[in-house]
Amino acid sequence: HGAPANVGVGMPVPALRRRKMGLRDVFSWFLGPESVAAAHLARARIIDPPQAFPLQLRYVRGRRRVGPILTVGDAANLINPLSGEGIAYALESGRIAADAIMHAFVSGPRVLSSYERRIDKAFAVDYLEGYALRRILSVPWVNGGVVRLLSRDERLAMGAMGILTNTIPPGRLLQPSLWTAILAPSRLRATLHRVRPARG
Repeated sequence: HGAPANVGVGMPVPALRRRKMGLRDVFSWFLGPESVAAAHLARARIIDPPQAFPLQLRYVRGRRRVGPILTVGDAANLINPLSGEGIAYALESGRIAADAIMHAFVSGPRVLSSYERRIDKAFAVDYLEGYALRRILSVPWVNGGVVRLLSRDERLAMGAMGILTNTIPPGRLLQPSLWTAILAPSRLRATLHRVRPARG
């Protein structure tokens, strides 16, 4: 409705190198007629030049404590491996860090060591599930099939958005019961015959 929007794309560096592409090439494709986003961006115009921001997605390599210093959010490699989103992780890790610091004022700086354990307890499973889904979705025919399915099923598309925005755990998509429901013959027939795309 005329309001500015921050639109971006992302790919792992090895994938860019294999395809001999740059991020600007991917961004141009995303804005082009072959992209699923084309219909939503047809009347959009670029008001600022595109910029690249490298994201460290390797959870296990994140340094979350250096002596008395605690890191949170992007600085601690707390970035969604599926979407690159990090605001939710930044807020939650900031809360955990603040709680650890308050305890340190009472019990001494040694309690800061609990911060890393609490981060692992809060996020490690989500990250493992996110990495697993990213590997699955890196297969072209799987990715294409999922995109087509999401474009025809609004409820499923909303669930996928929840995963990308960290409001639904990634492991939800790995549960057999979900796919049993999605692939039920009656639901699948209705989905495949629905031509109205999901809103959003």
